[in-house]
Amino acid sequence: MSKTNAEILQAACTDVAMIRAQGHQFVGASAWYHAPDSYLVADRQRGNAIVVGRHAADLLACHLDEAITFVRAEPATPDTAGAILTARGFELLGDWVWMYSDTPPPPQPGESNVTVMDLPPAERLSVQARCNPDTHVAADDDTWQWWGYNHREAGWVGLCAAEKLPARSDRRYCRGAGVSLAGLGVDPQFRRSGIGSALMAAVTRHYLTIAPVVHYGVWLTNTPALRAYRLLGVCDGQLVRGWRKPAAAASRLP
Repeated sequence: MSKTNAEILQAACTDVAMIRAQGHQFVGASAWYHAPDSYLVADRQRGNAIVVGRHAADLLACHLDEAITFVRAEPATPDTAGAILTARGFELLGDWVWMYSDTPPPPQPGESNVTVMDLPPAERLSVQARCNPDTHVAADDDTWQWWGYNHREAGWVGLCAAEKLPARSDRRYCRGAGVSLAGLGVDPQFRRSGIGSALMAAVTRHYLTIAPVVHYGVWLTNTPALRAYRLLGVCDGQLVRGWRKPAAAASRLP
């Protein structure tokens, strides 16, 4: 007996931690399953898809929709899923580690300086231009909650964005869905002084009071960030290989 789309989507949330953590973003998405371990979940409205498992290539070959412009897959050798995506006009973005935390991190020096950035969007953008100008999340985007590190003498020297959650009655979460963080950056003059760790620890601890997991994507080449987050107890979830169509906006990077 074949499963319904809703049943497959629920199974994907149950079996795959990365999908489960973002399950509220895939309400109403289309989902396919290939035994024994492969899922494709695609949100045509957002142009966003996740594919995992040994039969990822088969699922993409059969079900990848033209409306999808951004795909998160898994690195593999040979990369048969990547070959299909390349043939469909996608370009490789790179590999990152999907990391998550479900337990509060140890306290870090300077956490008392971390607070919501009660600033006009233009001022947040100015801070971001110093701290992390290359991030994909713009500091004037109010669909994110902006946190910062307010140095006693230098002012705002670090910032981080957290996904704004819908009202509890509207979340329709699959069990285990959490909060995504993005765009963490520190002013170059203040790096390697623990500010990034203080930001990550304070913001993670805050959101773990309202969600079961906090998650974050870190480029595989960003060794200092990976080391710092692991020291905070943030867990490696899985490796992700990102693909996008060249005309697609860069707003879905980690």
